[in-house]
Amino acid sequence: MNRHCIDESRVDEVLRSPLESPERRHCDECPRCRALLDSYLEFTTDPASREAAFLAEADLASAREALRQFTRERLDLAREAAVANPAPLPVRPTPRSGMEMEERGMLSRLIDFFRSPVRMTAAAAFAVVLVAAFWMRPPTDTLRGPGSGQEEAGPRITTRAPQILSGGVEYGWDAWPGASGYDFHLLDRQLQVVARYNAGIETRFMLSNLSREEASTAVYWQIAARTPTGAKVTSRLGDLPQP
Repeated sequence: MNRHCIDESRVDEVLRSPLESPERRHCDECPRCRALLDSYLEFTTDPASREAAFLAEADLASAREALRQFTRERLDLAREAAVANPAPLPVRPTPRSGMEMEERGMLSRLIDFFRSPVRMTAAAAFAVVLVAAFWMRPPTDTLRGPGSGQEEAGPRITTRAPQILSGGVEYGWDAWPGASGYDFHLLDRQLQVVARYNAGIETRFMLSNLSREEASTAVYWQIAARTPTGAKVTSRLGDLPQP
């Protein structure tokens, strides 16, 4: 019996309460209180207990004593049944390792941290920024800026330092085996090609004048080789020199 158990004098009151009431839910889970309710119902409905109705009309105290005696007998039977068929002991959880406990502790602290509405809003905004950055990133086959360490792996056309001459800027590179020609590209900061020139089979190209659009947007230069197999072979991006 615990502090939630009902008193014998309140059995009829509890039976009249809604099924979803806390006391009725407790009786569903407590063997003692459930046996108490069952005993009361059996006492009041069993034909062998009709004498209780007569006693209730003739002597209320005697009727209550008969009910109390009947209830004690049923509770004793319930206790004997519990001793004869004890309920299995609850299975204790397997002790967790220190690492698992630490991980659970970190997860609990993280959940508590983000329970704040302000922090949840900030985290959601940060997630939106990450998703937007992911979808707005340049295509994976587009080269990054020079020296960024994020350019595509693989063999590259070796370029030479641009030479600023009186007639313009001369760009040079080493010949690529099997190349049938080369294209000279100008790219903007988003690594989009803004101008493409056919350099022929020569390994140098003189860029004399830039158009207004090229001058305002071009930032990098690059050489692309035309190969018989159609394989994409390029040089690394180079900064466009200012004449």
